[in-house]
Amino acid sequence: MKGGSQLNKKEKTLKRIEPNHKWGYARVSKEDMDLTMQIDFLIEAGVKKEDIFTDVISSRKDTRPGLEELMKVLRAGNQVLVYKLDRIGRSMKELIDIMNMFKELGVQFTSLNDKGMDTTTPDGKLIFHIMAAFAEFERDIISQRTKSSLKSARARGRVGGRPKKDEEALKEAITLYKSQEYSLSQIKTRTGVSHTTLYYYMKKMGIGKN
Repeated sequence: MKGGSQLNKKEKTLKRIEPNHKWGYARVSKEDMDLTMQIDFLIEAGVKKEDIFTDVISSRKDTRPGLEELMKVLRAGNQVLVYKLDRIGRSMKELIDIMNMFKELGVQFTSLNDKGMDTTTPDGKLIFHIMAAFAEFERDIISQRTKSSLKSARARGRVGGRPKKDEEALKEAITLYKSQEYSLSQIKTRTGVSHTTLYYYMKKMGIGKN
């Protein structure tokens, strides 16, 4: 079993890894630090204990060293197994992004406790594509609602009174906030819009907080 910083011998043995090699990933929060159940399920599914990568992190923390190390060793034909989908993806967007990375690498993915979520099967591949389509649809709806709100607010003369923020950055900040997939600090880093400014304009436009 490997945490984020314990990958020593693995890189030396990558050439001996079979294409259909199974890797496992398990994650718990600092409030619930017991990985035993997840690891037991992964081993029962055929993953060797030394090939399981783990993270014990706060739900607010962005970095996941165990997952990062797992991504480094993956090769085409490999398979990644998790106990449940929410162990590898903390939001729909993050889950879809990770699964798209697996797809680009030619890596299969299986969630042991989510029926049908196995990309080694036709049904599993179909479910993934449906999930990705819904995630994209949701983002489009949020973006369109944000644009409509800004347009209505401008028509009512409700946007203004403070130094003008870049409109595109503000649109993006509101879209990210309403998706409930980003923290305020992540939104600020990505758009440059502070939470104070974000809340100010949302209030001006009549958009409630999540």
